[in-house]
Amino acid sequence: VTLASQPYSTDTFSRTHTATIAGFTDSDEGSYTCSSTPSSGGNQLSVSQTVTSTGITSLTSSKAVAAGGDTINLSCVFGAYSGEGLRVMWTKDFEAVTSTDGVTITPQTSGSTLTIQSARGSDNGVYRCTVYFGTVASQYREILQLVQVLEASPTQYTAVGQGAVITCTFYGSQVASQSWNKPSTATASTSSRSTSVQTRPINYDAAGSYYITEYELDYSKLYRNDAGVYECVGSFVGDTATQMTSQTDLVLLGYPTIMRVGPSLPVKVGTSVTFKCSFEAFAGDKKTTVFNVDGESFINTDNDIGYTEWEYVETTTSASNGEWGCTIRYMNIDIEITSDDLVDLYVRDVTGTVDVYGILDTNFDIQCHFYGDPTGVTSWYKDSSGSALVAGDKYKIVKGTSDGWMRT
Repeated sequence: VTLASQPYSTDTFSRTHTATIAGFTDSDEGSYTCSSTPSSGGNQLSVSQTVTSTGITSLTSSKAVAAGGDTINLSCVFGAYSGEGLRVMWTKDFEAVTSTDGVTITPQTSGSTLTIQSARGSDNGVYRCTVYFGTVASQYREILQLVQVLEASPTQYTAVGQGAVITCTFYGSQVASQSWNKPSTATASTSSRSTSVQTRPINYDAAGSYYITEYELDYSKLYRNDAGVYECVGSFVGDTATQMTSQTDLVLLGYPTIMRVGPSLPVKVGTSVTFKCSFEAFAGDKKTTVFNVDGESFINTDNDIGYTEWEYVETTTSASNGEWGCTIRYMNIDIEITSDDLVDLYVRDVTGTVDVYGILDTNFDIQCHFYGDPTGVTSWYKDSSGSALVAGDKYKIVKGTSDGWMRT
């Protein structure tokens, strides 16, 4: 305590005395009395003031180490403050926390409570309570909140033959043990798989540390019997007796199949050919694409919920030649699967080059494109003469290579 007095003022006939308390703490709270005895004698005069601490007295957690799903109450208690400008701010890992569906902040005149409902791994972190007392400098305290929980990845949708990565993440302390289990099967899957572990420690010098450890079950190729429920089982250091389990579901959707319905091949230009694309039923909006691999034509349609087959009718042209397939996109899960097998379409057609203007005494080419049956016999005629042209000194006839659907 430092005592100081101002000089006596002849203007106001008064003197002001000040007691300065350095480093004010909770123990300095109380009633302070200033007493004065006149130099000429007489009654002693006094006045009292009550001094109350407004600083944060405690920051506690109802469950310093909580389990997944628990409700956690963080209580920030400070001295009563009746002045203006009282404000309390909560942060987690230096990011502001506000009232949301999972977090409730209850203000009080001498404290604030942060309630975390249904705690998850993402709720791990260092929480700070900062209090602003009007014009008085703000004060804060920190606390490390641990939520010991393991969380498997959400349900995955993919296709047979594709790959998949199932993850299991441990939040809180370091991991003591971890294993994978597939309750629906007694034996291990025959598909190709591998496992990996990634540990990311998150450290805070002020309040300790917590860890995020991720385990991966990596399938490079999925078979039908790989579908089902997977369990991640594990425990944390310091509590190996408590075995935690988290489940995830792996749903495998089969490949769509495409079928051509109509006349036997090859067909003529202008023929109607029907393609049917069949796929597995799945609740949700779907989009089907029937496509020609070689002609690079794509036909899209939206299907109502529950459909398992879709038709497309192609009126054939020479561009219809090629291998046809179909793709189904399940919109609400954003999965696209393409038919593994393709069907052929052969459309017979002959087209030639436009009129050719040749320069005398020079060579020039005339081309004929034969579609749909490139193994057929091709002949050349001039001015509809009855005899086919014969290769020799005058004419050179070249049978070009076939790309499967057209020969030049």
